[in-house]
Amino acid sequence: MSCHIDAPKNQVCKIVIENKHLLGAFGDLRWNTTGITVINSPSNMGASGVFVGFDGTLYSVDENSNFVVWKLLKNAINITIAAGLYQSQGSNSSQLNYPNDVYVDRYGNLYVTDAYNHRIQKFSNGSTINVQTVAGVTGSPSSALNEFNTPRYFTFDATETYMYISDYNCHRVMRYATNSTGGTNGVIITGGTGQYNQNTSLNGPWGIHYLPSISNDLFITNNGGHSVIRWTLGATSGIFVAGTPGVAGSNSTLLNQPMGIKIDSYLNMFVVDSGNHRVQMFCANNQTGITIVGTGVAGSSAMQLNGPRGIAFDSAMNMYIGDFNNHRVQKFVKLNTVATVATRNWTMTGNMSGARYSHTASTLANGSVLVAGGATSSNYVNSAELYNPSTGIWTTTGSINVARDLHTASTLANGSVLVAGGRNSGATLNSAELYNPSTGIWTTTGSMNVSRFGHTVSTLANGSVLVIGGYNGAYLNSAELYNPSTGIWTTTGSMSVARYYHTTSTLANGSILVGGGQNSGGALNSTELYNPSTGIWITTGSMNIARFGHTVSTLANGSVLVIGGYNGAYLNSAELYNPSTGIWTTTGSMSVARYYHTTSTLADGSVLVGGGANTAYLNSAELYNPSTGTWTTTANMNIARYYHITSTLANGSVLVTGGLNSVGALNSAELY
Repeated sequence: MSCHIDAPKNQVCKIVIENKHLLGAFGDLRWNTTGITVINSPSNMGASGVFVGFDGTLYSVDENSNFVVWKLLKNAINITIAAGLYQSQGSNSSQLNYPNDVYVDRYGNLYVTDAYNHRIQKFSNGSTINVQTVAGVTGSPSSALNEFNTPRYFTFDATETYMYISDYNCHRVMRYATNSTGGTNGVIITGGTGQYNQNTSLNGPWGIHYLPSISNDLFITNNGGHSVIRWTLGATSGIFVAGTPGVAGSNSTLLNQPMGIKIDSYLNMFVVDSGNHRVQMFCANNQTGITIVGTGVAGSSAMQLNGPRGIAFDSAMNMYIGDFNNHRVQKFVKLNTVATVATRNWTMTGNMSGARYSHTASTLANGSVLVAGGATSSNYVNSAELYNPSTGIWTTTGSINVARDLHTASTLANGSVLVAGGRNSGATLNSAELYNPSTGIWTTTGSMNVSRFGHTVSTLANGSVLVIGGYNGAYLNSAELYNPSTGIWTTTGSMSVARYYHTTSTLANGSILVGGGQNSGGALNSTELYNPSTGIWITTGSMNIARFGHTVSTLANGSVLVIGGYNGAYLNSAELYNPSTGIWTTTGSMSVARYYHTTSTLADGSVLVGGGANTAYLNSAELYNPSTGTWTTTANMNIARYYHITSTLANGSVLVTGGLNSVGALNSAELY
């Protein structure tokens, strides 16, 4: 079944759900936040995995009360048993023992992850007695290739040839053919190396989704690691795309024991944030979630959830949630009315207490924005301020011990903010400091081995912080790694080309792409890739145009977009890097050339460019559409500025802070 809705131009987040093919937009396509109970079985069912079949039939796993799978035909009221024996927990072929997830193929065969029997059961052609074990060995939990230890959720490929199963206590994902028989060896696809919050391991994998028509990646919820990891088939490591590994929390960037997950055809993620009693939507390439159902507080009202687990959508985009501790399945109806979306525009918000440019801005776990350091027309700044998105008000917080600009800032897994390097009164700095959001105090930490400013920083999947290049009287090709556990910096492989005012991007496989910049030879078009596993750099394709003072954005399809810059002339050109081929291709050019501007990826995947300078200071802004490769102008900022900083807030707004123009350093801030 297919259905298409044309999305308006001011859409916020495109959505296409697997098998449902319904085009729409979050912001104009919404769900009623008041749920309807559609399954509420006898004896307090433990509603876990849910699934909607091609014919609209709803299936729900009753995990720990009745040990069955319930079936509710489309438009029906009464449920029937589709698999298992009612209130008969056991291990014979027709019985289930803490089942977790359910899938029904195009032929009507029903598959169940039978967690405490450590097997996958296939109920053929709708029969409750024609049953066979297709993976695992009954009652035999282990890490052998033919066994499981508590299989949780699973996903199937497009042809239903293979199933991918989250093997919870073995911290791995296994692949089996759907025509396998019990005892057959499976293949380890990810994990199996222990319980770690690293990009080479899994930590209590639970939910899993695969959409091969769009991406060759598995999206896996690490229930024990409070995160979502994206893992390309055949890769030896993944990349974290939601949550902070090992850190449970309730703000818009954190998760708490995530379980079910669904991906749409734009790679937007729908994550059941079980410990926070809500469902979070993460737009493609955005690690800030939007709560779409649930209040974040456990409860049994129609607007609340309590330990939700599974998630499914029907062809009309209605959402179904296995509300485990409320013993029910809730349906959240897709609203037929188009919600009003505010016209895109810039509005002034509260001013900072101090003017600054070349500062840093970091989004904290509670959603507030920390700006630190920078410079004015006459001095370097050590002050720091916090922006409250709810009130639009700035408050001062502890000052950095050493004033600096052109430094870097990184948010660590524990919520602290690390600033490193920069310059101060003609001196280049190697010092680093940590900000504690709980106390508002900065403390010194280990110093870099090499002083530098105009460098870049990237946080690796294992939590280490990588600083690259820069300048200290000489152009630098060196790189260093900061270990948050020890506070110590160690050198790693050096780039083949020294550079500063370059850009860095983290690719889907965890590699770091460095592009452009400047050295004694002028603007650069060369690019290099850093492998975190080996610490080695390799050259990759060169950009078509040398540039520095440009910006970079990673698109939803994994491509990398570089924009503008300077190479003796101000640039309006843009290029795309294909990680699969290592080749750069030109794309549409901006209407206005600019450098030292900013870019932000919006919830709908478009890229917003704002400000910068050419022969004049700019307040103009433009939007890049990745689908068409074209730019359109959007509303101008109220104040022209360059060397400013942008931050994306939890509600999708973009906050611009500070900068420089003809009147000097700025303390103003704007919201888009």
